[in-house]
Amino acid sequence: PELGVAPHLGMLHSFQVLVEAQESARLLVDLHATTRTIAAMATPGFNEHALKEMEAKLDQKLEVWRMRLPYDWDGLPWWSDVLQWRHHMYNFIIKSFDKCEQANPHLHQLGYREKAWSVNKFSSVARKQGLPETCITILTKMYGYGRIEVQEAFAKVREQAKAYLAQEGEALTGLNLVNTTNLEYLPQKNMLNTAEIFRLKGLLLAKLNDSDSANQAFSSALQLCKGALPAVWISWAAHCEHRYQENQATAGANNMQSMMWLENMMTCYMMALRSGTPAARALVPHILSLLSFDASGAAESNPSTLPVTHRVWDRLASTVPISTWLMYIPQLLLSLQRPEAPLIRPLLSTVAAQYPQAIYCWLRTFLLERRDPSYGRGGQPKPAAAEGAEAEAAAAAAAAAAARV
Repeated sequence: PELGVAPHLGMLHSFQVLVEAQESARLLVDLHATTRTIAAMATPGFNEHALKEMEAKLDQKLEVWRMRLPYDWDGLPWWSDVLQWRHHMYNFIIKSFDKCEQANPHLHQLGYREKAWSVNKFSSVARKQGLPETCITILTKMYGYGRIEVQEAFAKVREQAKAYLAQEGEALTGLNLVNTTNLEYLPQKNMLNTAEIFRLKGLLLAKLNDSDSANQAFSSALQLCKGALPAVWISWAAHCEHRYQENQATAGANNMQSMMWLENMMTCYMMALRSGTPAARALVPHILSLLSFDASGAAESNPSTLPVTHRVWDRLASTVPISTWLMYIPQLLLSLQRPEAPLIRPLLSTVAAQYPQAIYCWLRTFLLERRDPSYGRGGQPKPAAAEGAEAEAAAAAAAAAAARV
């Protein structure tokens, strides 16, 4: 239906079960015919031809099954109904082509691979719905076969580690799991999987309050992936922020240890922004709030000294792709009224020079809201900061006009 409502859910569920039952019946007929033909005909060429035809049919059907899944927020009983039936079909495929390992290795592994993928997907959904114990149970009991491909084995370890991380008191169990994982089987040309293992190790060590070992794990992950895994920067930043908040509560914001954690946190956030991924772009509001409320590192004898986060921004903001800031132009314009205005002004000028159309409407709205002759909103006098912001915005507008010319 075009408009999904609760009464339709049961019908959609029943319809999917009916469709998959029909597809499974046709699949069983094809499997039975293929296996009988292979057993009856001893011609090697004929057997190979029959296996290739069956391989094409199965690849197409199982690819459709991968795409036709419930939503992640649908209840686990719905997921269980769909995947448990598919597991029966995967077992039929495994038994049908158990003796074809030499003739067609892909067809021989197809059932194992699809079953492992569906179990990992089911466990991931359970974990995302806040059921880490169920996730562990699914991964422990639903595989049924010891044979599993390297990529699916990695996915299994990752889901188990995340589930242990979400459980209270199970971080040590998750750490033991990660430490006993044989990394030699992971692809050596692409080290992203190995880097992800080290990232999870860092998160587990951080939960166990082993800060130094966690930092080493995050550093190893970055060296392995060469900065190509933004999740490592984000996780390391979250760890640094947690440590900063702990030190701030006990020793104050201007303590040297607190300032070190704050600088590391801001550096990790800015390095994550360089990737331009959606998860990294979602950090921009938090980064702007850090700039607004950070007073650490500013010396009382020298008020011109920049706070820690401002110094990191000044050093790394130019390395972030300009397109990252486009969806946050209103927030950047509002920053012209806050202490970080000297840092935001060059950024807005660069955005206006490269994307004048993107900034024009927001800049026009910003100026019109502040051009009341003598009063701001609600009949209150306009603050001096707002008047200064108008000048900053006018400078950005001039830069945009120059860019258009």
